[in-house]
Amino acid sequence: MTLTDRFRINRTVWIYDYWMDVESVPMRGRRARRAELRTNLADATADVGFEQARRGLGDLRELARAAAGPVNRPRWMVGLVAAMIVFTVLICITLFGTTAWIDGVLAADASGGRVEGGPRLIPWITCAVDTNPAPGKPISMMATIELWALLLPTLAAYLLGSRIWRLIGGSTGAKPVKADPVS
Repeated sequence: MTLTDRFRINRTVWIYDYWMDVESVPMRGRRARRAELRTNLADATADVGFEQARRGLGDLRELARAAAGPVNRPRWMVGLVAAMIVFTVLICITLFGTTAWIDGVLAADASGGRVEGGPRLIPWITCAVDTNPAPGKPISMMATIELWALLLPTLAAYLLGSRIWRLIGGSTGAKPVKADPVS
């Protein structure tokens, strides 16, 4: 087996471990599942090559989903990823909106001292630009950001992404099937 094949096998095991984390597979069985996958892939790679061995495995997410079984608890990892995405998008919107508004004030060459306001579509930002500083002083700019406007959507994304309601109900979503009475 070549070094490239070993790297590909390890990469496949890492991806499988990631999907097991996303699918909330308990930690106690994950090490054995990773070792089994690594051994099976190594044996199959020696027989038919890595590409065919990997194709024979199928989708790693489906494999992890099968390992998880019915999940009746929150998925904290999914919630964390959702929260990070929402927070990153909000920070980018805030940064670009603030920069655009301040650039607009400076491009308009507004005179008259202090200009206050903010982007209309991003209400959680308030900016101030001092366009007429004292001689020898630089132009001063300031932005105030309402923290709640960044944290509330992030918290909502975390709670929805992790499916927090599963703590309350404890149901898997599957409904029991009633058997017909035997006549």
